[in-house]
Amino acid sequence: MSQEPGQYQLYKNVVPLTRERHGHLYIERLDNFAYTRNINTVYVFCMEFMRVAKEYPIVFSMKTDEIFPVAMLGLQNGRNEFLDDEGNWLGEYVPCYVRRYPFILTPREDGGGYEVGIDDDYPGLNKRGRGVPLFGTVDDGPMLTEVKDFCRKFQTHIDRTRQFCQRMKELDLLVPLRAPSSDIAARVDFDGYAVVERQRIWDLDDEVLLDLMKSDTMELLYMHLFSIGLLHTFKDRYLQDVG
Repeated sequence: MSQEPGQYQLYKNVVPLTRERHGHLYIERLDNFAYTRNINTVYVFCMEFMRVAKEYPIVFSMKTDEIFPVAMLGLQNGRNEFLDDEGNWLGEYVPCYVRRYPFILTPREDGGGYEVGIDDDYPGLNKRGRGVPLFGTVDDGPMLTEVKDFCRKFQTHIDRTRQFCQRMKELDLLVPLRAPSSDIAARVDFDGYAVVERQRIWDLDDEVLLDLMKSDTMELLYMHLFSIGLLHTFKDRYLQDVG
């Protein structure tokens, strides 16, 4: 199974982060999120459902072989409605996947686990001393040490979210996403996305329902279901701009 869910988002040129290739480089954190302008969904993870569900509809992408939750950032493909013209994020919460960029865990070429990678096309990489050095004189720089710790924790959240999605698949809880109103259906394509059907939860055996509650899975399901109501908010905010 691939390290990342389904496919990369945001990343254009992922390479292993090595001292040989990047030891002379600095990284300057961009002060905006313009690199997300051309996406209208982004991967999210179970541990952030509570924050995400307050602002973004959480649906499940079925566009690849793997089911994985995504937060909707707009109704139109290739358009993130949570950015202003300067690239500032308009939402209160910025999803972890967005904040991790340009770093990522990638499989080692020798098959021996994973290593930190980076998008080599990230505009903040430079030789001119802007920002902080990627590597220290001998060891990793403080920033890279923090990045590696974040990526390890991130992988734990990927694994937990995969388990959650696998459980939903086993219980057959997902159905194709349908537009909440006819005017949205006529103008927005929801093909390839799914949601949990509430009735399928209540059709489960009592023993399974109890297990879902004890494992906190039921809480995640209801946060997802709550978030779907935001599609109506998206209609009011964005539908008039959808071509």
